[in-house]
Amino acid sequence: MASLTTRYKLVDLDSILEAIILMILLLMSQNKQSYKDNVRDEADLQADLKSAELAEEILKEIKEIKRKIKK
Repeated sequence: MASLTTRYKLVDLDSILEAIILMILLLMSQNKQSYKDNVRDEADLQADLKSAELAEEILKEIKEIKRKIKK
């Protein structure tokens, strides 16, 4: 039969291994979330760039209309 100190050492080892596994899972989850955030940020950036491009085109058309009206 294992002594009391041996059982406590096994419990400590078990707790340490459990903490390590939980930390690994947490880090993996955070990494996955970070990747998703980066993909979302890139999509937002592309949408913003397209919106800016369309706004510039509309501004050019408005200026052209104003120029034609002044003639």
